[in-house]
Amino acid sequence: MTPRLATPLTNRLWPLEESPELRSPRARGAAGPLPLPPPGSWELLPSDSVVHATIRHAIFSKVRIHFRLSGGTVHVAPDPERSWADACIRSASADSGDATRDRRITDPDFLDAGRYPEMTFRSSGVSNPGGDDWEVQGTLTVRGRSAPVSLLTRYHGTREAPGSPPLARFSARTAISRDTYGLTWNQALDTGGLVLGQTVMIELDVHARLRPAT
Repeated sequence: MTPRLATPLTNRLWPLEESPELRSPRARGAAGPLPLPPPGSWELLPSDSVVHATIRHAIFSKVRIHFRLSGGTVHVAPDPERSWADACIRSASADSGDATRDRRITDPDFLDAGRYPEMTFRSSGVSNPGGDDWEVQGTLTVRGRSAPVSLLTRYHGTREAPGSPPLARFSARTAISRDTYGLTWNQALDTGGLVLGQTVMIELDVHARLRPAT
């Protein structure tokens, strides 16, 4: 059984945007969980997707690091609980807004991007715990180490343009411990405590295009 997070995460990841280009997946006033997009394989779009990792730094501040995908798929089955997903994240794409820190994040003490160019997620199950979100269980591999994670996931809607495949937006959230993946470097502060926290909050905001049926 996939372990639950020690700290429950909110079911409200981001407020839904009122955009005329994004068709809501649920009619106004309708009850029940949000439905998934039409069945099929949805290809993640690296240029329109981002992964955020947030960690406590020097006790009182937080560092937010952005990563880019190299690819992935969300496969929606007619039975939603038989759906699956996978994603690859480029380790060397780390962007915290500080070039020196970004090089440090990708060096051998941390992600070791030269030896492990990608972090991967592969799902093993999908369920609806209630409400608007779906729980996607799977395995996250970072720096060659794999461990189970559970992503609280939401489908935000689709956008269609004449002559083009539909586009869909998904978001997800989870928390991991650095130690689980061998990211154990730390340093004591002169004032007490450690430079880095143990928990890393991960958020995904991805767009996907429906692959034509073959």
